[in-house]
Amino acid sequence: MKAVNPNAKVEEDAWTPEELLDFIEQKGEEVAPGIGSLAAFMMYQFTNGKKPLPVIVITEL
Repeated sequence: MKAVNPNAKVEEDAWTPEELLDFIEQKGEEVAPGIGSLAAFMMYQFTNGKKPLPVIVITEL
């Protein structure tokens, strides 16, 4: 016996690969200013002798 809901609706992703890549690019552009501000804040903390925050490295957007 399995604990499966027979009435559950199946959600399928209908995005094309092109639509998905466009969406990811758009979201990357939206978060880029925030990432830049965070990087500047972290650099400020580091250069002023304060304990730095953990670093997240992004190689490409």
